[in-house]
Amino acid sequence: MADLFGEEVRVFHEPLPSMSADRKRTLKNERLIAGGIHPTRQPLRAGNETCGTCAHLREKRLGKTYFKCAKAPNTGGPATDIRKRWPACVLWEKTPTPAPEENNG
Repeated sequence: MADLFGEEVRVFHEPLPSMSADRKRTLKNERLIAGGIHPTRQPLRAGNETCGTCAHLREKRLGKTYFKCAKAPNTGGPATDIRKRWPACVLWEKTPTPAPEENNG
């Protein structure tokens, strides 16, 4: 691919027709995150928090465990799966710490 000046430009992660749908989705999500947008289409949150530490993270257990965001639309398919390692979006909230159990012994 050439730029406006005719110089050859390598396109970052251009999906190939032979790629699986999962691989194409992964590359799309990587591009969104690199551009400051969370795959749930929310802006990224400043800081080092991840989806794995968010109060809105939900586990969906079927044959495997899938992670979903309670604040984002859920299709029930892989397009709305969340990766715990992803940087957090602006909807991130701290997971509440459970109260310590009383010892009445």
